[in-house]
Amino acid sequence: MASQPQVAGWLAENGPKELEGLFRAIVFHPSVPLLLADNDRHNLEASVGASQLLGLPREKIIGRCLDDFAEPNFKPVIPERWNAFLKEGNQEGTLKLVAADGTPREVEYAAKRNVLPARNLLVLHDKTANDGGPLEADKGPLKNRVPTWVQDYALFLLGGDGKVVTWYAGAERIYGYESGEVTGQHVALLYPDEDTLRARLDEELNRASAEGHFGNEGWQVRKDGSRFWANVITMALKDEQGD
Repeated sequence: MASQPQVAGWLAENGPKELEGLFRAIVFHPSVPLLLADNDRHNLEASVGASQLLGLPREKIIGRCLDDFAEPNFKPVIPERWNAFLKEGNQEGTLKLVAADGTPREVEYAAKRNVLPARNLLVLHDKTANDGGPLEADKGPLKNRVPTWVQDYALFLLGGDGKVVTWYAGAERIYGYESGEVTGQHVALLYPDEDTLRARLDEELNRASAEGHFGNEGWQVRKDGSRFWANVITMALKDEQGD
């Protein structure tokens, strides 16, 4: 059996790739234009909605820099704005893009940093799509019009003993704990205290290990003691030997 340091090392190396696959599966809804970009603004993934907005198939968006789709006069603005976003963690604004057919697009965006390590999510909304003016549903801040299932996710890795191994930025935003405060702590820290909590969570981890994944809903607790209702998915990450 591998030691805990070996397990932690394997999770740190392989966990982000597995989580990225899960993130794409649950977040990339066809109707919402979404881009997943690295810290250098290169697109790592594009939803069907983003493909429709830019007039290009996904494979011609992935790998290209966000700047490539901007109007020439707007390109110098992007690096400075992006650097500010990486420092702040969240940003909203407007991009002036050009579709594949040359049509200019004024696009609102809401960006979240590090939904996964060095993976940044951009939610887009084409302001030029409605010739008759903005629809009633389109009024108000973009973040308030983003479906709740793409607004934020708390992604983190657990060892088989239920202790936090890696803690990502979305988890920091939602729970209020920084990585150093929660790494090495049992996941029970995030749940309301009850007599049978530890045993119940261990059983859920065992089910996820045996079945591949386990999902449930229930109350979670932030660092400040406030509670929120969460949809929780626990997915087992296994090495080549199936351990």
